Amino acid sequence: MIRQIEKFLTDYAFAQGWVHVPRIKSRLEKKVAVIGSGPSGLAAAERLNRLGYQVTVFEKNAQAGGLLRQGIPEFKLPKALLDRRIQLLEQAGLSFRCNSEIGVQLPVEKLVKEYHALLFCTGTPTPRDLPVKGRDLPGIYFAMEYLAAQNLALVEDQRQTTISARGKKVLVIGGGDTGGDCVGTAIRQGASQVRQIEIMPKPTSERPPNNPWPEWPRILRSSSSHEEGCERRWLLQTLRFVGSDGTLKGAEVAPVAWKTGANGQLQPVCNKEQTELLECDLVFLALGFLKTNRQELLQNLQAEDSPKIFLAGDCVQGPSLVVRAFADGIQAAKQIDQQLQQ
Repeated sequence: MIRQIEKFLTDYAFAQGWVHVPRIKSRLEKKVAVIGSGPSGLAAAERLNRLGYQVTVFEKNAQAGGLLRQGIPEFKLPKALLDRRIQLLEQAGLSFRCNSEIGVQLPVEKLVKEYHALLFCTGTPTPRDLPVKGRDLPGIYFAMEYLAAQNLALVEDQRQTTISARGKKVLVIGGGDTGGDCVGTAIRQGASQVRQIEIMPKPTSERPPNNPWPEWPRILRSSSSHEEGCERRWLLQTLRFVGSDGTLKGAEVAPVAWKTGANGQLQPVCNKEQTELLECDLVFLALGFLKTNRQELLQNLQAEDSPKIFLAGDCVQGPSLVVRAFADGIQAAKQIDQQLQQ
């Protein structure tokens, strides 16, 4: 309810005209480049702008917003709200340069010379794959490929996205929020059937004894997407994808049990004698994202590891919540301000 009250108050404030662009008392001579316009990049850019820095946000896609625009479905985050916020940031003095991928259109060396600080907020763009037999069959996509294609179709007012679930049997592999977003999108596109499977055990509806408050509750969560119609199953491992004449027909799965290994860690033990074929025409892999190593990121961008360069958000913390990305961006802005004020 706190969340709903906050949303109401924000919408009411905009409706009443109470939201104004903050006045910047004085502009500093120093310039900061923020690479990536996702939640951490926008939060850092907004804070640095308030402090008086000349901030330019670089985005490789055609529109700013990063994960907020590319990966979150319209039914969860209407893009008009994102556009409204970005317009306010522009009015406050922020500069956005889209279709500008650092290391491709713009060399990092050029930015290092032009700006007093560079903040990389490039997220975790590398999804975790499922390297099993049949993975190369057509009709198997990463979740973000699917979600981004649908969001792009809405922007361009297309009747149908390049990846459509209409009339198809959909299998979503992965039980997190991204998987739930795929479920909701497939249902809205008119899928004939939607299933979601997860290798982990089904969480309980109440906190287990080893998960007391104030820890994050490890309980079963169902989104509105699941309530709209989705079969959910747990403790299933995907062994291979099955096809005929180059056409995806299904996914072979088997039950797993989690047991404590020699190292004391829980490990899945698959029972391959009880395989099952789940019929599907379309598969979405929602298995999470791989954390980016700082040194590897700088090497890929051909960037020098200098005091001018900072990192924030998922690219250093690993895949996490949007609110954590906001908080990390604000913290990075403080660090940049402290260094540039020396």
